[in-house]
Amino acid sequence: MQAWELLKDKLQEIEPEANIAATKKKIEHMRSAFKREYKKVKESKRTGAGANDVHVPNLWYYNLLLPIFNKKDEQSRCGVDTLSSDEESRSSEHEKGRKKLNILQIKKKINKYCSRIIAR
Repeated sequence: MQAWELLKDKLQEIEPEANIAATKKKIEHMRSAFKREYKKVKESKRTGAGANDVHVPNLWYYNLLLPIFNKKDEQSRCGVDTLSSDEESRSSEHEKGRKKLNILQIKKKINKYCSRIIAR
């Protein structure tokens, strides 16, 4: 329960009337959006497409959640990766650049995201 309180407190910085239920709803929304993007990426890789044809997710937090879902997915993985080693290296360089977000940048993006949700 303490974790929910911490998340609620953070959300209240931009949405003062937020409670634990609202916090849970926001997290569920983010999880659902991530799962949709994750499925698109996974499906685009299955089609035998090259690195340039793989779906590129738009969610700013996609790479932050990816390691969690990759662990779950590794056990059920049965497909073959069709990317060549040259394409993989270009793709991994791109991913390394995206992972270099520091904590301040992440906090700013969370605040910006929550502000957009409030504005809707």
